[in-house]
Amino acid sequence: RSFRADHIRLALEVRHDPHGETPVRTRGWSSGTAISLWEALGLYPAAAVRHVLCTDIERDGALTGPNLDLYREAVRRFPRIAWQASGGVRDAADLTALAEIGATAAGSGKALLEELLSRGHHVRALQRDTAKLAARAGLEVRAVDVLTDGGFVGALDGVDAVVSAYNAGWANPR
Repeated sequence: RSFRADHIRLALEVRHDPHGETPVRTRGWSSGTAISLWEALGLYPAAAVRHVLCTDIERDGALTGPNLDLYREAVRRFPRIAWQASGGVRDAADLTALAEIGATAAGSGKALLEELLSRGHHVRALQRDTAKLAARAGLEVRAVDVLTDGGFVGALDGVDAVVSAYNAGWANPR
């Protein structure tokens, strides 16, 4: 089976350093490479890459604001790519700033969680590894393997809304 380029999203994680270098990280961010984000994109035919999810791993989950310089440079170098920014988003102002520089989408999972909790909502988080998110006032964390039949469905009893941030992992999620 073949897929058109507009159905494929290339996901690259980088550690943007103070010198403006963007080395790509691999293996769940644990391994660095000598190849930059720009060089990695150059390995693909221009028509083959239309969507890129780019995570600045120094800011992911930190709520410190997105790396606007990184995404501004990405849009400047590769204007035909639809850039999805990930890492650091705090609020709607960050999303607006990303849109203004040309990012077409942004990941905002932690910002959404914090916003829901700050407005007094009760949030039930379902995770394979509950050590990655500590329970606190308004936040209930349950261990659930979404790949197990029925485990996911039963955990939704009594829930009014569902927001999915499912990630199958870097290799086999089991």
